[in-house]
Amino acid sequence: MRLKLLAPFCLGSIALLACSRIASADLIPFGYLSYDVTVPGLSATFDITNQTGPNSTPFPDTTWPVVTAVSFRISSLTVDFNDGSTTVFGPSYFTLGPDGLSLFGSSLDISGSNPQPTEAVLAGTISNSQITLNDGSIWAVAPPFALANSTGAGNPVIVDPAGICSSGPSTGCLQDGDLAVIYVAAQPVPEPATWMLLLTGILVFLAIRKIQ
Repeated sequence: MRLKLLAPFCLGSIALLACSRIASADLIPFGYLSYDVTVPGLSATFDITNQTGPNSTPFPDTTWPVVTAVSFRISSLTVDFNDGSTTVFGPSYFTLGPDGLSLFGSSLDISGSNPQPTEAVLAGTISNSQITLNDGSIWAVAPPFALANSTGAGNPVIVDPAGICSSGPSTGCLQDGDLAVIYVAAQPVPEPATWMLLLTGILVFLAIRKIQ
């Protein structure tokens, strides 16, 4: 009777432990979108700094942990301005940086009475379905491989409600260095030991059933 009661409990405990290792997911930082004033009062750009591959940080620093070189596939950059207008930039707005991963935006005229950016929303995906982190672990990227914000529920977005505007409304404009970290959802690929743990639990359960 004790074996009969113990078997489901043991199998359930082992399965729960194994599944908790398999199902856990997280948001991994890959880089950031930034608003960069190139000439104060005259021009600015939106740039994407890619912090994967050679730009990652060494373990145990987890600031930029992706050691796999990952390319961004940009769909659009939607920029709102303080005159109420919106401009949608396509992938051609960006050019590839010297590191072969980062993307530099074309110059925007912010001089005089020209409208100032108040919000920038980035849309895109990454090219990899699997990545390696600086601790040696392998992670599977969650479909649809989309670039996300810190909540995972939306796109990376730059806003600065307190930012001073040089024309139009007094506040709400982006400032030099404003940025949004780019995250991607991923989950760890189970190690062989995890699968062995689950398999062992099943075998133990079957052995107990046979004894009964």
